[in-house]
Amino acid sequence: MTFERSDYLKIAEKGRKVADLTKVATMLDQAAVDATAMTNSPTWNIFLQHVQAAIDTTRKVRDAHERVMRDPLVVNHDQIMTAKLGFVEANATITAWEAVLSLPKEIIERGDRARGLLHEREQ
Repeated sequence: MTFERSDYLKIAEKGRKVADLTKVATMLDQAAVDATAMTNSPTWNIFLQHVQAAIDTTRKVRDAHERVMRDPLVVNHDQIMTAKLGFVEANATITAWEAVLSLPKEIIERGDRARGLLHEREQ
């Protein structure tokens, strides 16, 4: 059987992708180890308390904006628009803070999956 140049390029590309996946899996595995060490730190717990306080405060701000938007007595366009913008901004801020809180867990989970892939690849 003979191979054409296009066949060779396809095989070479597959090999490169597998090598790249191995590098990525290795990096994810290492990041998971770092994330585990970080989350076991007392400093991390203090950080979490600060983030949770920021979330709680921002929820109160969001709720205040929502009350203005729902109030049938508020008819001033500028007040309504300010409340809408504040509500959207507060929601975006809450979403960002919640992403910060979930990041280490996601890193650890992806690292575990990467470790499994690396283990399969070694066998």
